[in-house]
Amino acid sequence: MRWALLANVAACAYAPHSYSNLGTPFPGERFTTACLDISIARAEDPRAQGAVVQYTFGNRCAHAVVVDLATLRVSGDGALLRAFDPRHELRPLAIDAYWQGSELIEYSGTAAAVCVEVSGIQADARGPERWVCASCSSRSGRVCWSSRMARS
Repeated sequence: MRWALLANVAACAYAPHSYSNLGTPFPGERFTTACLDISIARAEDPRAQGAVVQYTFGNRCAHAVVVDLATLRVSGDGALLRAFDPRHELRPLAIDAYWQGSELIEYSGTAAAVCVEVSGIQADARGPERWVCASCSSRSGRVCWSSRMARS
């Protein structure tokens, strides 16, 4: 019985630098912070009225780290976008060692291209300013392509 439990726990752990969750690849543009493997992609949600961004992340460190999606700067078509958060649920939260997670966040506006400034996504390892942009050419796919873009 003990071996079965260990096998179950190991199957749920994140494999560092794998950018996958139980064999399913993280969609979108991939990048790293001190402890996180992260991907950002534009996603489609028929219920959403604004732009939707999918954040997928895995903690490759042997300790918990704080993921901060609440304070990210997001712009679309040259304007700052605000997260749709009527219940005020967005806040920095810890992710356990060798674990993964994914969040879909809707932003105000229906921008063709959405850019996210990602330097503060790992709360304790803020780096230099870095923007990742994603755009959708149609509403037929669930996840659209994304690319890095240097912005000043």
